[in-house]
Amino acid sequence: MTLLETLQAALREIFLAPVVGATHALQFAVPVSCIIVFAVAWLTWRWMGAPARRQQFLVGGLWVFLAVACVFVLGLATGNSGARIISGYNSMRGAATLLTLAFMFVTPWLVARFYSREL
Repeated sequence: MTLLETLQAALREIFLAPVVGATHALQFAVPVSCIIVFAVAWLTWRWMGAPARRQQFLVGGLWVFLAVACVFVLGLATGNSGARIISGYNSMRGAATLLTLAFMFVTPWLVARFYSREL
């Protein structure tokens, strides 16, 4: 999931942001990120094996933790300060990031609801 999100962000910055501007590119990124998260959850649902609601939210929480940890590790590895990384959660980019993280948290539960209707 992190690899797909990173690829999406790179493509957005290279191709979309120069054309529509950074703010509009970030607004576009929110639904795209949510689709990526949902698709990964959907494709891995049976493998995940989280039938109970508590397990589903634990999986979502783990995903959020790993995503934030990855941002911090990569940010620090590329020479950014912790303060600069945290500041990314306070701007327009941060609002988009927080929305995507919130969706990531509930996605295993949402996918479970879709699967339970399918069966």
